[in-house]
Amino acid sequence: MLIRYEMPADIDTIHDLTSIAFAPMPYSEGAEAEIVRKLRANGDLTISLVAEEEGEILGHVAFSPVTIDGVHGGWFGLGPISVKPERQRQGIGKALIVRGLELLMEMGASGCALIGNPDIYNRVGFSSDGQLTYLDLDTRLVQRIVLRGPAPSGAIRFAPAFEKLDVPCHTLSERRDDMFESGAIIIRTERLVLRMPGIDDFAAYARLMASPRSVGMGGPFDERVAWGMFCHDIALWQLFGHGALMIDLAKTGECVGQVGINHGPLFPEKELGWFVYESRQGRGYATEAALALRDWAFATLGLPSLVSYIAPGNTASIAVAERLGARLDLTAPRPDPADLVYRHFAS
Repeated sequence: MLIRYEMPADIDTIHDLTSIAFAPMPYSEGAEAEIVRKLRANGDLTISLVAEEEGEILGHVAFSPVTIDGVHGGWFGLGPISVKPERQRQGIGKALIVRGLELLMEMGASGCALIGNPDIYNRVGFSSDGQLTYLDLDTRLVQRIVLRGPAPSGAIRFAPAFEKLDVPCHTLSERRDDMFESGAIIIRTERLVLRMPGIDDFAAYARLMASPRSVGMGGPFDERVAWGMFCHDIALWQLFGHGALMIDLAKTGECVGQVGINHGPLFPEKELGWFVYESRQGRGYATEAALALRDWAFATLGLPSLVSYIAPGNTASIAVAERLGARLDLTAPRPDPADLVYRHFAS
């Protein structure tokens, strides 16, 4: 695979690739290709790289200037980055990022910043120390890599191409996580951020699984069993391309529960499930999170339907399923004969 600078003949292909790569993402506003075009037109497309194999362009990444407290200081922003959907999870996104950083160093750049999942971008050297801010976003998502000189602090501002389209740069960076080789995702809704589970999430998860509230899932469970379930939720991503996401409040970063798509030998069909911690119930978080993940699954995985297995006495989850428009399916197979099966259809 060849990583090279874009050429004039590539421009239309880059536009089409960017549009196609983001089209399945239900949280995309369809502006990514236009942002690349405006960066180029404004002279802000400092580095524009394509990944090419046997004459076919498979991926693209853009780097553009940023300011920190109004000062450029040799800093650049990463994104948008796009990879053909059928070639994702093959290291193409990572190769584009690594080569772009090498070129920035050759230019004498001071550093590169992005807004994204720290569990993803720390694999190529990005980190967060809380010294950079972007609007009111959780500073853990403001990532940077210092290439030379001191590490500045302050508010980061991205190129005008992002602002003129009224598209917050952090949403673009979160979409970029979908393009990274790990396949990890972040989905943002009006109030929530759905992101991959981390080790810090296990303590609250285990407490819920040990409580009477887990009866509808077959519990209560001791810590050993809860750990196996937690790891199962994460492993599903590697095995099936879907799995669990933790539900964070967008304004505070507080984790309030989990939503996920199960499958494997214990589940007759792909199952959409959810839970919200007791102190945060009754605020519509489960419905909002489940709707976002369901939309992502239908758009990205091409599924005709999903099911939700719900214990008959779990009135809260039954209410969520009904608010989502799911229909009771009396003939569907189920892991527990007593379960109710609610079916979600792709619209």
